[in-house]
Amino acid sequence: MRAHQIAVANPPTSAILDNSGGWLTWFAWQETSGVSSAAFQLIDGSTAAGRLLCPVSLNPSESTRDWIGPHALPYETGLYLNVISGTIEGSLIVVSRDQREEYAMPVVVIGEVDINVGA
Repeated sequence: MRAHQIAVANPPTSAILDNSGGWLTWFAWQETSGVSSAAFQLIDGSTAAGRLLCPVSLNPSESTRDWIGPHALPYETGLYLNVISGTIEGSLIVVSRDQREEYAMPVVVIGEVDINVGA
């Protein structure tokens, strides 16, 4: 897997984080003001009008670290950070579309599978 990190500057503004499709595999966020909550969204698209992937809200000084799991969270057209309120900093680990052929998703098979196509 050739994942790469995307760091989000503090203070962040709504911005495109990745210009192509890919998979979100892990993220960490922290509310940095210590006095007010923060709310933001990760969007599949290049604007806030795209498809909602993940809404996040944090209380003052709260942080979160989440691993999405072995199948990751796919996005097709881009990864957009939509900051609604508050001050945050964070980091994401993604596998971009151009690296997809090098990324092998784990597959669990229980029982038999017939892979004869066109037989």
